[in-house]
Amino acid sequence: MTDLPKATVKRMIKEVNDELLISNDGLNQIIEETTEFIKKLTEESFKSAKSNKRKTIKTKDITNAKKHFYYIS
Repeated sequence: MTDLPKATVKRMIKEVNDELLISNDGLNQIIEETTEFIKKLTEESFKSAKSNKRKTIKTKDITNAKKHFYYIS
């Protein structure tokens, strides 16, 4: 498995608040949780695509998949 680039994730975190600091362990945990989220979102999106007899995930599949995650607006 390939990890998300630390520099990219850290830059995204800084967008929340430029003064925000994060430990290396905290950054690794965010990367791990984000990777897991992407996997779950992909799984749900693929289920939507398959139910529409497709192998390709489209935007509408991701939108449908988001309904399974209460914390995404």
